[in-house]
Amino acid sequence: KVSAMGYRLTAPDMGDGTEDRIVAEMRRVATRLMVAIVFGMWTMVLSILLYLNPDNIAAGDTGRMLAIAAGAMALPVVAWAGAPILLAGWRTARVGVPGMDSLVGLGVTGAVIASVWSLSVGRSEVWFDTAVMLVVLLTLARLVEMATLRQSSRAIAALRTALPETARRIGEDGNV
Repeated sequence: KVSAMGYRLTAPDMGDGTEDRIVAEMRRVATRLMVAIVFGMWTMVLSILLYLNPDNIAAGDTGRMLAIAAGAMALPVVAWAGAPILLAGWRTARVGVPGMDSLVGLGVTGAVIASVWSLSVGRSEVWFDTAVMLVVLLTLARLVEMATLRQSSRAIAALRTALPETARRIGEDGNV
């Protein structure tokens, strides 16, 4: 089950370099979050135009073009920034232990499929903004989680340095 979920078993880690690995992963997640925010912002702007529907633009070719543009802006968010979420969701669902990633992956996939279907039948109602927001919020949550993990790692490292190298047993009479 471990390998089916994309992990491998290794020797226990004694914490050397843990903080460096956490910081490197935080950089990767922060980069994904920035991409998701930049492209997601445009997806949201285009979607809001469709929702507000000034001068009934959603009904015509303009609405359809706005919907396609929203989908184009959502593509990097879902395909690149959301890839770790979708992959983790698939892995856990496949081995029978679905978690939050599976639920979010299902929501993202459902929103994208429904949007593509809506566009394919000539409508301009799309839900790319929902997919984008799910990816952005979960990626932000992962970044916060990693910051907390980094703080915990620092606290554990401080405890390790405070541990004495040797200990002496003192008997009931107080002698060594």
